[in-house]
Parts: sequence; C-alpha cells; structure tokens
Amino acid sequence: MALTLAAVLLVGAVGLGVYYGAVRPSHDNAAPAGGTESPSTTRNAPEAPAPRIHGWQVGYNPRNRLAYDVPSDWNVLDPSRGYSVPALGDVTFHGLVDGPYYQCAGERRTAGRVVSTAVEPDRSMAETAREFLRRSGRNFYAAGGAESEVSVETGTPSTTDVGGFEAVRLSGTVRVPESSPCLPTKARIATLVIRAKDTYVVLLAGADSLRPDSSPPAEGEELVPRILDSARPVR
Repeated sequence: MALTLAAVLLVGAVGLGVYYGAVRPSHDNAAPAGGTESPSTTRNAPEAPAPRIHGWQVGYNPRNRLAYDVPSDWNVLDPSRGYSVPALGDVTFHGLVDGPYYQCAGERRTAGRVVSTAVEPDRSMAETAREFLRRSGRNFYAAGGAESEVSVETGTPSTTDVGGFEAVRLSGTVRVPESSPCLPTKARIATLVIRAKDTYVVLLAGADSLRPDSSPPAEGEELVPRILDSARPVR
C-alpha cells in the first residue's frame, strides 16, 4: 500500500512539473519565457479536485491545471467551452463559470463570471494583471456593447504565493452608468497571475456588487476575494 501511494504521488508531481515547472520559481530562478502548453499536458490533466470551501463547488481549467471554488448557485460550464475578450487579442479563456442567471429586460443576465487562461510571459506579471483586469472588466460589464461607458479602477498589485508558485494579485472596481433597475452599476473584479513553467496562468473573477434591484443578491465584494483565495494548481 505504501509503495502504491508513493507511485501515485510521484505521477502527480511529475504532471504538475510539466506545466508549472519542476522547481518552484522565485524572482531568482524563474523559468525562461517562450514556451506554450503542449497537447499532451491537456490530455493527461488530472480530474477536477474537491472543493476546499464547504458548500461551494469547483471550477476547473484542465488545460492549465488550475482549480478554483465558486458558490453552489453558480453555473460551472463544460470545460470545452471557450470565451474571448476581443481587446485582449488572440486569447481564449476556459474553465468558465457563470454567476447566477436572472432575467432583465427580456434577456438572460449573469451576476458574475470566472474564467482562466495561459499567456506568453512577454511583460511583468503586474502589467499582465492590469491589462487583463481593465480590458476584461469593460468586456464583462459592457451594456449593449458600450464598453466606452464602463470605467475600471484598479488597486495596487500585490505579490503572493499560490501553491508554492510566485503570483501577483490585483483587484479593481467596475462602474457602469445606471440604465436599468436590474443591471449592475458597480462590480468587484480581480485577477491572479501565476508564473508557470513557460507561461503565465491568469485567473479572472468578477461579480456584481451594487444593483438597484436586489435580486439576485449583489455579493461581489465578499465573493470575489474568496474565489481568488481558493485558486490552486492541480496535481
């Protein structure tokens, strides 16, 4: 039994090493840039882990081996689904989770969104976090495509550790002109950029934090930080 368990743990460690790097990087020994995820990394990805937050469920991006917990009333979409933000260029998000759905002005809306991807490390992690937060915040909360009316205020990036890997975390506030009682006028959005072996793994989470209509609850100020806190590489 001990030998079998050791073998399983070794396989998990090797799998994580393929994507995130066998040596946990720091400012002094970060892996060089210039690589992309290989197809075999996706095929051999482990199953989604169990949630860490009691009563929540797991969102998972098997392409980038990143998991994050989301509330039980959110909607975890099929892993094959993709999402793009045109202002970010040729970037496709996976591991998609939609917040609670509700009807507004005859259309289905979502009270939040979580997505993740991997990108080339062609700039600092802080710069990457700012770009993704600003551009995605406008995209998430554009009313009728009017992204120019959406403002995104960013805080100060902070360095952190995610499963032993160097990361940068950044939060911001999205403000939207009031156009309907059931649409948000304010939202909390945050991004986490993790230094993987040859890429940055980027997690984005956003949720309504103020809406004239109180249904569904606008709990972004509380939920978004917890979602980011739960993010972890999957072995």
